[in-house]
Amino acid sequence: MTRFLAAAALTLATTSCGKKVEQAPPPPVKAAAPDAAVAVPPTEPENSGFVEVAGFATPESVLVVEGQEYYLVSNINGGPLDIDDNGFISKVGVDGTILEQKWIDGGSDKVKLSAPKGMAIFGGKLYVADITSVRMFDAATGAPTGEIAIEGASFLNDMAAGSDGVYVSDTGVDGTFKGNGKHAIYKLDAAGKVIKYVAGEGFEAPNGVLVHDGQVWVASFGSKEFYRIDGGKKVDPQTMPTGGLDGLDHLGDGRLVVSSWEGKTVYVGRPGAAFTAMISDVESPADIAVDRARKKILVPTFGGNTVRLYNYK
Repeated sequence: MTRFLAAAALTLATTSCGKKVEQAPPPPVKAAAPDAAVAVPPTEPENSGFVEVAGFATPESVLVVEGQEYYLVSNINGGPLDIDDNGFISKVGVDGTILEQKWIDGGSDKVKLSAPKGMAIFGGKLYVADITSVRMFDAATGAPTGEIAIEGASFLNDMAAGSDGVYVSDTGVDGTFKGNGKHAIYKLDAAGKVIKYVAGEGFEAPNGVLVHDGQVWVASFGSKEFYRIDGGKKVDPQTMPTGGLDGLDHLGDGRLVVSSWEGKTVYVGRPGAAFTAMISDVESPADIAVDRARKKILVPTFGGNTVRLYNYK
């Protein structure tokens, strides 16, 4: 993560064969993008490779809401460690239409949200990683329902829901992204109890977290490695072609996908086998998500203030 753009114009851009065909550049301002007054659908030209939706402010994560016709996008809206209470969560239609720019708004008197990153839904609640706390909201209405401060945390990042709780990674870095030794994976059970799931040597800079078939997978931002956790130990480590790994998800057929900042790529493969580039030439691909029902891979471009919707087979 090399730069942080705090605003973007509410324009919707599309691409053709991986190249932008129309996109108004965002103005060089630091305020959040204004709320969308009406839902504006994007357009997709014939034979385009993906749809790109603009209008975000440092988007870090996309969450597929099962059974719903929309996605959620977390917007840091500034620096990832800035305690400025101006982060927000956008609601985006499955076609890329921005339905509500600030569905959950840190600027509201009733909401506390500074730099939201990973999200997960568990027990009817939306859990959001926010620097050193996990904020909770009603998953249907967006109303705040509480928060859990994690003692010793420094850079809470991705989240994933399991059968008995949620997991959240602490990448363990400071404002310059230098490691501070606080890296860990935490688990929050249904009662809100915080458990340090793994920490210490060998688990440096954890970023993407995925719970799949009862197994916890982790992608490291500080290396080229992703791995599975079993009994508190790292197992089945696998090295990607490039590093700066961020998002991690699965396609529902045994294949995993992982995004790499260094490679500007989303890789696909099966654990234990070679991974190849599935999506290339995408700047700062952050916490990706897979809409398995609609065969889409959703890629937030952290430094580009956009979210890309790719089709896959």
